[in-house]
Amino acid sequence: MDGNPLREALANGETVIGARAVTASPTIVDTYGSLDLDFVWLDTEHTGHSPYDSLSLNQLVRASRAADIEPFLRLSDSDPAMVRNVLDAGIRSILLPRVKTAERTREVLAATKYVYDDGPGERGVGASLPNNWGDRTAEYVRESDETILAGVLIETESAVEQIDEILAVPGIDFVFLGPGDLSVSMNYPMETEHPEVRAALARVRKACAEADVPVGGMAGDVDSLVSEVEAGTQIIRVGDDVPAVRETIRDRLATVREAGYDI
Repeated sequence: MDGNPLREALANGETVIGARAVTASPTIVDTYGSLDLDFVWLDTEHTGHSPYDSLSLNQLVRASRAADIEPFLRLSDSDPAMVRNVLDAGIRSILLPRVKTAERTREVLAATKYVYDDGPGERGVGASLPNNWGDRTAEYVRESDETILAGVLIETESAVEQIDEILAVPGIDFVFLGPGDLSVSMNYPMETEHPEVRAALARVRKACAEADVPVGGMAGDVDSLVSEVEAGTQIIRVGDDVPAVRETIRDRLATVREAGYDI
């Protein structure tokens, strides 16, 4: 195994930048790699492949290796069985959604490790892409545990209320902020700038800073990207392929039509 560049960058206090591949296309993976992005965000919660479709995930992992970009996968649920499946498909960086308690956090993080918190983990041993279809050595087990990057998505009011307990769970590598779903959970749907929502996000950031846990966030434009960088956010998703195409073509057509061309 050749290590996980995202894990290494975060450990060095660096910022990593990526974008979501809504289409889950190897072509987009290759394109993002040519832009020197650090990661491609694969999303099995809202778009893309099923987290149980190992063959499709294998192909995206291989495309990522060829493009020298790290696949970063948001699961559709924080289910230990699902975690084990995507790791065996070759994914090394995962984001766990819908984590509301420290107990659930510990349960799902144990599924990412062969050895967890100085005891047996809950990851299964078997032939898979990461171990070259069966090279199950003690060295592989150790290197795999040192390579996996796992974080939780804080997107509910209950998770905010338990943030200190969640951050104390062994094996949590980062926290990613989900302001949209958090606003829904707090009964302010999509009012992400509501004072109570902003206060909840600030509480999470403060707790992460005190626990020395990296924070991730999303930036939809240049101004928000600058704001995230200035806030110390270390994992930043800067956009998506489908919206980028829509905005580019829409703006191009609008410019020509405003110039008087009837198209």
